[in-house]
Amino acid sequence: MIRPFLYALILTLSAYAAAAAQDSTLAASSPTPNPPNTEKITFTEVNVDGPFIAMTFDDGPHATNTSKLLEMAAQRHIKLTFFVLGECVAQNPDVLRRELTEGHEIGNHSWSHPNLAKLSDQAVRSQLRRTEDLIVKTAGVKPTLMRPSYGELTKRQRIWVNHDFDYKVILWDVDPLDWKRPAPTSSRNALSRERGRARSFCHMTSIRRRLRRCRKFLTPFSQKDSNSSPSPS
Repeated sequence: MIRPFLYALILTLSAYAAAAAQDSTLAASSPTPNPPNTEKITFTEVNVDGPFIAMTFDDGPHATNTSKLLEMAAQRHIKLTFFVLGECVAQNPDVLRRELTEGHEIGNHSWSHPNLAKLSDQAVRSQLRRTEDLIVKTAGVKPTLMRPSYGELTKRQRIWVNHDFDYKVILWDVDPLDWKRPAPTSSRNALSRERGRARSFCHMTSIRRRLRRCRKFLTPFSQKDSNSSPSPS
């Protein structure tokens, strides 16, 4: 009676040992699930030491307006960020190269300024890819920032755009509304109020508009107030 019992006990323990070894092997060979991505993708501002305003301009490069703006920035020792349209880069490649040569930053603003939130993924990808490829071909620089036209990009789109293009999505927290016609008289005051804050992303004008008001906006600012790049660190 004792001997059969011992055989049964040994078989049972052997089965448990085999099962445990199998579980251990599976655990070692199975990939560890990736932790959820908590990296921030979309920015309207970032915290920095000191008061900075990141001045950004959309919709260029423009043949004449961008050159005038670059002259204004050089006189004030200010660096800017230009979110460019692919179709405008195609028309004014030398202006894009000048922006980079003079130390400004380039971001992707789509090819033809559609509302990306209303497009298919394939169409959005085409808008961004065509623009990026042309920027790289023209200036040898891959943009790391993008701003969607009208600020419209769904949460789902932002996630896959970041995954596919490695872009940070840059919006704004100050809009002087200078793109309106007529522009409000409070536009300049909106910028002045931000000078004491720790870096705002200021959405400036469409580069296609007249620059008379831009000169007024830029007059109070110098290099100590602005920064060339809204790149999150």
